[in-house]
Amino acid sequence: MYQPSTIPYQEHRGFKRTFRQGHLSLGLFFPLEAFEGDTPRMLDQVALAKRAEALGFSALWFRDVPLRDPSFGDVGQVFDPWVYLGYMAAHTTKIALGTASIALTLRNPLHTAKAAASIDQLSGGRLLLGVASGDRPVEFPAFSVDPEKRGEIFQE
Repeated sequence: MYQPSTIPYQEHRGFKRTFRQGHLSLGLFFPLEAFEGDTPRMLDQVALAKRAEALGFSALWFRDVPLRDPSFGDVGQVFDPWVYLGYMAAHTTKIALGTASIALTLRNPLHTAKAAASIDQLSGGRLLLGVASGDRPVEFPAFSVDPEKRGEIFQE
């Protein structure tokens, strides 16, 4: 059984698949579809993920965009990344699953750690956790976060 606390990062399945010295690795951002408006249709995403895995892509990446900001110019990923990662983990077996990235300043760190550990465990050690401080101005007041303090909140 996979035990995340007992293996060095170099032996982590997601890390090994994505970061091999001397090898170029390619990943894909999901959802992988062209769509108009704010909401992707999410059709055939599992088939695309399985195809990417079969073709040897190293990782599938999922964005954390907590709120829609029409002035940002990119609605990003409107679905919850943890739910989406769990769904894809259940339908794939080898490809790494990454967050690009989780906005730590807008999420409770304990919930983030629990969600990340759950996905990593359920996927057999395939989670690559990318984190950031957030970049969409409308999100900070909605979460009662002072954007001027996002750096220190992120470090904490």
